Amino acid sequence: MITNEKTILVYWDFSKNAKHALSHALFYSSQANFDIYLLHVVKDEAKAKNTKIKLDKTAQNIFEEEGRRIKTIVKVGYLSNAIKNASEELNSVIIFGGLPNYKGLKQFIGRYIMNGILGANIPSVVVQKPRTESKQLTIICPIDHKRNCKASLEWIQKIAKICLVKIYLTYPDCTYSLKTQMVKSNLSFARNYLNQLHIEFEEQQLACQGFRLNLLNFAESQKVELILDIAHKESRLKNIFLKSENYKLLINQKQIPVMSISPKKGLWRYGGFNR
Repeated sequence: MITNEKTILVYWDFSKNAKHALSHALFYSSQANFDIYLLHVVKDEAKAKNTKIKLDKTAQNIFEEEGRRIKTIVKVGYLSNAIKNASEELNSVIIFGGLPNYKGLKQFIGRYIMNGILGANIPSVVVQKPRTESKQLTIICPIDHKRNCKASLEWIQKIAKICLVKIYLTYPDCTYSLKTQMVKSNLSFARNYLNQLHIEFEEQQLACQGFRLNLLNFAESQKVELILDIAHKESRLKNIFLKSENYKLLINQKQIPVMSISPKKGLWRYGGFNR
């Protein structure tokens, strides 16, 4: 099944967190008129049929409650491969997932699920609570000294095309001269890029020490609904047993949704953005 229409995927494990993810997906879908697919992954082909029946029943319940038609898909295999294949098959532009609320030894299962979602070839939004009723989407785009931080700008452009946005460019007050110059350069790039697209934004400098916590505190004070984050490649072992910097942001105690973006080769060049 190949479709030319763009779609949104929601990783569905029949949990409360999956419902939270759906509430965010419904907002994006209503703004862009994209179909939503609930995706469930099973390891055994024998479970696929009964799971599809259960998933279709869930979609019917959503229609009765929300008045929205939701489609469903069940994939067999490993989570990361299943998500990748489903996203390509359905021409998906984004995937939403609820943060698994596992503790103790089960937290490794939760980390496995997150790795699968974040390993997709499309941006992933991880949420911890339902979306508010706001029609405007307030977004933080962190700017640091790294070149690939500019990849977030492409997604600001795409989101701004489908809904009303309020953008904050946040950046650290680095004390190292080289990092300071690189931050200034990236910030100048971001300003020019957004100005050319006529997207309004505000800037906020935050203390470099404890930058992530400062960013989250600022996000909470401004009622931010989405933080853009560039996914950095890390070892599989570290992702499973340790809390990487990306993962720490995803599970932030402020419960602010995070969009994880994999930078594309050449995207740092100004001409590399699709406009």
